[in-house]
Amino acid sequence: MPPYVIAGGAFHPDQIRDARYELRQVIASALDSVEVFNRENSEKILTVGFQTDIYDQLSPEEAGQIVREMYEDKIRVAA
Repeated sequence: MPPYVIAGGAFHPDQIRDARYELRQVIASALDSVEVFNRENSEKILTVGFQTDIYDQLSPEEAGQIVREMYEDKIRVAA
């Protein structure tokens, strides 16, 4: 198994570009994938990170807050 995975999103060219929406979609997809992988495999993914500096419209603080909110929401739903 590779030590890392790179995830991204493919959005329709006519779609309005919104960094917050796109980041949330990528995070949701990655966390859903980790959940499925961990449920189906004995070797678990324990760490997930996101490169947010590709979203020029977001400050590092705002991007970090989105990552934290998405992760905490996922944990809350799973509990």
